[in-house]
Amino acid sequence: LAQSNDENDQAYIRSNFESAARVGSARNLSAWTTAFVETQPDTSIELIDELYFQNRARSRKELEEILKAISVITAVQHPLLIRREAELRRRILDAYASLLDNHPSLAGWVARDLSHWRRNAFVARFKEIRRNGKLLDPASELAVDLYLRQSTRFAK
Repeated sequence: LAQSNDENDQAYIRSNFESAARVGSARNLSAWTTAFVETQPDTSIELIDELYFQNRARSRKELEEILKAISVITAVQHPLLIRREAELRRRILDAYASLLDNHPSLAGWVARDLSHWRRNAFVARFKEIRRNGKLLDPASELAVDLYLRQSTRFAK
């Protein structure tokens, strides 16, 4: 469906993504998010940021589903990334800044993506999150700590 150039298919995808946001459903949200970004690459990341990352009332499950989709899209082999890598990742970094501000317990997801991208970003913010003890789960703590050790070798 996400590979279709049909405007009706694209509208259907956007409608399902927005409906999930409206009702707070995580069901199939990762799939709808992936399709939404693939069909609307110029505006989707900003809407994800607005509807999810800036909203402190979002559930962890919803946010994790969104983060799964972004991780898939930013995988090295993804066709969308190959065509628009620098611009798409810059916009995702802007959205991740909102996520870290509003949902610091999900910093591990961001750290994992940045490690895969070999990108040095948010180092001071990660250190602050760790100092404040805002990370709740050991897996996120490990991901952030590993990223902080590796980040000096990554491009900014």
